Amino acid sequence: MALVSAPDASGVRLTSGNGVTDWQGFAVAPYLSDYTSNNIGLDPSTLPDNVDLPKTNVEVYPTKGAVVKADFATRIGYQVLMTLTRVGGMGVVPFGATVSLLNNKERDDATSIVGDNGQVYMAGLPVKGELSVVWGKGVDKQCRVNFNLNGLKPTAQMPVIQLNGDCR
Repeated sequence: MALVSAPDASGVRLTSGNGVTDWQGFAVAPYLSDYTSNNIGLDPSTLPDNVDLPKTNVEVYPTKGAVVKADFATRIGYQVLMTLTRVGGMGVVPFGATVSLLNNKERDDATSIVGDNGQVYMAGLPVKGELSVVWGKGVDKQCRVNFNLNGLKPTAQMPVIQLNGDCR
């Protein structure tokens, strides 16, 4: 059996069995096979709106009669759809640019890729922060975006905050 840990991800279903995480993000995955790989997954469609999982599956290898721990990293924060515009009338940030949250010590790998029309979706963002945007090697092919989500509240009907970001 495995103790599943997904901090602050309450009410998330396991992909196998009937397990659901409790209010702290813990669940039990029973009936694992001894001495072999067991895949434990969390159903991302059951995540709370403020929780993001970098990985939805973890492999564990229990010995006979053992209880193993399946740790899932969680990012707690806001979901944002941001349109990134380069200052100085340069248009939107190009398709394929990489966007990363700076100073993200507790937010494992908060990185995304710009899609059409300069739009990027990011999850698990803090209220305030800075994004690094890169689409090439030169200084003219990168910029930074400061964001502040104070006063912008997601709703049950619209859990993703939409805003514009100036890339400087």
